[in-house]
Amino acid sequence: MPVLGKTILVTAADIEERKKTPIEVKWRQGLADVAETYIQTTFICIGRLDTLAEGGKTGAESKGAIYIQLNKLEGLRSKKVAEQPDFTIVLDKDFQYGQKSKDGTGRWFVFHDKQHKPFRHRFLAATMQATLGQLASTSPNCWVHQW
Repeated sequence: MPVLGKTILVTAADIEERKKTPIEVKWRQGLADVAETYIQTTFICIGRLDTLAEGGKTGAESKGAIYIQLNKLEGLRSKKVAEQPDFTIVLDKDFQYGQKSKDGTGRWFVFHDKQHKPFRHRFLAATMQATLGQLASTSPNCWVHQW
């Protein structure tokens, strides 16, 4: 993993807020249907990642998505660097990643049970479905049509 040992920051307030609207990711693994609940939030790079995050920026302005398996949140808490703000975390072998393009732009991370093997597009599809569902539920006239 090219970003092994790099440091990211995830704010505790954002995690708490995102726990209110988790997303469900579903996939087929072997002969079984699997579903898991995740929190999708944003990480901020501390220092420079070897590859680029969202928008092609590096350094302090570099951000991207991180998906945290809801029942692994305590495991993420245990990775918090002592004496640092919020969830300052050093990326290790427990994190998996995906990216939008071959050049490393749009990198995102997943912290979950590594026995799970969902394809990366499952996270993106689940995020889009959850976002559309939230938009529909917050806009009472979204689906009201007058003829």
